Amino acid sequence: MQYYWVSIISMLFGALFGAFLGLIPASIAKKKGHSFVLWWFYGWMLFLISMIHVMFIADYSTDPGKKTTQESVGDQGRMYAAAAGIFFLIVTLYRCYGIFLLNYYVSVILPKDVGYVAVLIVLSVFLLIGRKNTATLAVFVLYSVYVIFSGKFSGPLELVGILLLLGMAVGNILPSLQEKAAGITRILWFLPGALHFLSYILKYAFMGGYDFFGNWKAVLMYLVQAGGYLMIGLWFMAKKREHISTSVPVNIYTDAHCVSGSAFIGEDDTKEASLRSYQSLVNSGLMTEAEFEEKKRQLLEK
Repeated sequence: MQYYWVSIISMLFGALFGAFLGLIPASIAKKKGHSFVLWWFYGWMLFLISMIHVMFIADYSTDPGKKTTQESVGDQGRMYAAAAGIFFLIVTLYRCYGIFLLNYYVSVILPKDVGYVAVLIVLSVFLLIGRKNTATLAVFVLYSVYVIFSGKFSGPLELVGILLLLGMAVGNILPSLQEKAAGITRILWFLPGALHFLSYILKYAFMGGYDFFGNWKAVLMYLVQAGGYLMIGLWFMAKKREHISTSVPVNIYTDAHCVSGSAFIGEDDTKEASLRSYQSLVNSGLMTEAEFEEKKRQLLEK
């Protein structure tokens, strides 16, 4: 748990640092007559996305004697979920900015836009928490249903991506489906994000005849949201790796003077080496403290 919160604090400091670095492109843009605030926003997001990639996609390693493989995989999965939550928070802020501009210029606030922002906030919070439970699944269902029925998607490809995302959420959160869904998730995890951005390109850059680079705000937001979908896919895949790491069969016979599995005990017959091997089993959760004490007593009596 402590590794998760340390990483969250690191991410927040990274966001602040990114905001500071965003002043560099903003200053250059201002000298050329462009909007300082707008280009600061661009620069901040680019630096922030880069730092999230560096901090959260890396494999966090700790002392193997203090942290088990299961804990490492679980923390890594929560880092993917936290990164996705940050991405969707950025999208939420951008949507709020759009609502503000619409109200400022034409004095109109669309209820479906406000509802979409509310759903994005809920999704972001649950992703930051990073728990795969029934409540999180309900949030994914709410998000998918709202996007579909409110028309908050740019085309049929994105609609397919939303349905895939919902299907992966159901398969990877419900315990009865996790084993079957793991293989499919490894193949399709990137498709919701890819289809989200590809749908935007086809609708606005080609079919709509608009300049793809003419609206950097929309381009960046679609990239950020696609990144959020990719992080969710990686979060779902982390469950399969955790399942594999914890399902290795190791038979321990505590009423005998041996342990099945030479990978843990080894061939060294010294008492000190045996105690270290038994202690590693305790640290990994494969042996209880009571069993360890019994083994220790048996070794000392020899």
